[in-house]
Amino acid sequence: MSGRLAKTLRRDFALYRSHMDVARDPDVYPADRRKAWDRAANARVRVERQIARIEAAGL
Repeated sequence: MSGRLAKTLRRDFALYRSHMDVARDPDVYPADRRKAWDRAANARVRVERQIARIEAAGL
């Protein structure tokens, strides 16, 4: 796996995890939780696309 691809995958997965932590935190305002949920969904899509690229490249 190329360095750039691995770096992007790690970054997007870390973003997904951090946004999900906020989205699941009951002490956070509901509006902020919804924003975090949307951002986590976007990050998840990016992670899934990166995985598809890795599989397509046969790595």
